[in-house]
Amino acid sequence: MDIAVGAEVRRRELHARYGGSRQSGISHSRSAPVVMCFTDPKKGALYGYRDGWDADGLFHYTGEGQVGDQRMTNGNKAILNHVADQRELHVFETVRSGVVAYRGRYELPDQDAWYRAEALDREDNPRSVIIFKLKPQSQSFAPPASEPRIVHTPATTTTVSDVPPEEFLTTRTFLTPSQEPTVAHRRESALLSSYRAHLEAQGHSLSRKRITPRGERRSLYTDLFDLTENLLIEAKGQSTRESIRMAIGQLFDYQRYIEPRPRLAVLVPTRPREDLRDLCASLAIHSIWPDEQSGEYHIEPSIPGLR
Repeated sequence: MDIAVGAEVRRRELHARYGGSRQSGISHSRSAPVVMCFTDPKKGALYGYRDGWDADGLFHYTGEGQVGDQRMTNGNKAILNHVADQRELHVFETVRSGVVAYRGRYELPDQDAWYRAEALDREDNPRSVIIFKLKPQSQSFAPPASEPRIVHTPATTTTVSDVPPEEFLTTRTFLTPSQEPTVAHRRESALLSSYRAHLEAQGHSLSRKRITPRGERRSLYTDLFDLTENLLIEAKGQSTRESIRMAIGQLFDYQRYIEPRPRLAVLVPTRPREDLRDLCASLAIHSIWPDEQSGEYHIEPSIPGLR
């Protein structure tokens, strides 16, 4: 490709020269033996894309498909087969509207140089995405020392640590930085902040647990952990069956990594229906909610150290 690395070009001019779709994130041309991969850090965050250099020295590039699980079709298949199809693979980064910067020629080392990872789409729904491990074809394409690396490499051991009980939205903002939090998430944040202040006023020591399971690329963060009572708390912005069932699953997932094994609690904004309180109690999970009139918290079944 007759473009200098780092040079900026209008995308419409690029396609006029080399063909391919002007809208696709991965554009494979019929008029030239090239596959053009476009990365846009700001817009890509809306769909859970996290393109970047990993500690393995490869550029990890998320495949195409904005909603639902990504499949090995169309542009993704073009990347997978580009060597066999005798097509060059080139990467471009969006720098402003309609303009991209050329980041050089890359290659998929072999057809096993890709993996699946979890991500959130623009509607905040979990999905599976394809990530290709692209190898630069020249040392000049290596990342500058100032460029932060995005580590995708799976953890070799499971680690659990305490982190400060920061604002609830911090982790979600890191995962989807261009997305506004939903009403339910804002309610969760406010609920957690209020209950955190309530516990701190009683002298309780609080944290969050950061859990990185072996073989996973992303850490899990609990909502709140009461070290004084060894109590793991998962908050939800609604007291619906769907929300409480999700909280139950998260609590049991987290609990198995924490020693000594903590007690469990679900924090919700209003009193759950009787059947849902019974569901939690049958699993030895405490239900916590604020009184709508007094603002005092109810805990069922009760915990002597909490009020």
